Amino acid sequence: RVDRIINLRDPEHHLPYPAARQAGDLLTGADFDPESFRRVADGSYWIGEEFNPSLLHFSADGLLLAPPFRLKGLNSKDNPLGVPSNLPRSRGFEGMAMSPDQQWLYPMLEGPLDGAGPGLNIYTFNIEESIFVNKDAYKPSFRYRLDEGATAIGDFTMYSDRGGLVIERDSKENDKALLKKVYKVNLDKTDEDGFLVKTLVADLLDIDDPHDLNQDGEQHFSFPFWTIEGLVVIN
Repeated sequence: RVDRIINLRDPEHHLPYPAARQAGDLLTGADFDPESFRRVADGSYWIGEEFNPSLLHFSADGLLLAPPFRLKGLNSKDNPLGVPSNLPRSRGFEGMAMSPDQQWLYPMLEGPLDGAGPGLNIYTFNIEESIFVNKDAYKPSFRYRLDEGATAIGDFTMYSDRGGLVIERDSKENDKALLKKVYKVNLDKTDEDGFLVKTLVADLLDIDDPHDLNQDGEQHFSFPFWTIEGLVVIN
């Protein structure tokens, strides 16, 4: 049951470019592309978006509190400022994990940077100081390698101080879907190539359903959707 709706708006005009909606202060999907969000103790929200890409800080009531926080040298083809890009469209900040102590955000790109080779960059953002720890886009905190056949990640979330979960997927659905998986990573463990070590937690196309919870007469359940966008840690 929906019991509250928060409208994102920018009455103080923090956006460094004209909002698409000229009448009023409401922000829309034409102004930025929100892909992930985290709520912190004071009730405010941090949103990771793909257009710039950037991080956005909103109050508990949806007011933009500051200009977008950009990382030096990171520009999407969709960026509204028209600066040269080094990231394809719709490949900016997709998943954004937050440490349990709410000190760090870990925004993760959906695609590789031009000239950086294969792999997805993960950066570190200091919430209290509102600043990226990384000096520029080509100096990530961590690197993540997709499986062969995977085209993107759907979400990145922490389950402990250093442990995280990543959803990997291909860009297919229904009977054509081949790869929808959840992997566990530890931020302190990397392989010989510098990528985070991955451990399979769940194959979302092959889930045991011994009690037939979806009532289809089978003891097997599957998530053959194009993209699975969110993962919540219950305990």
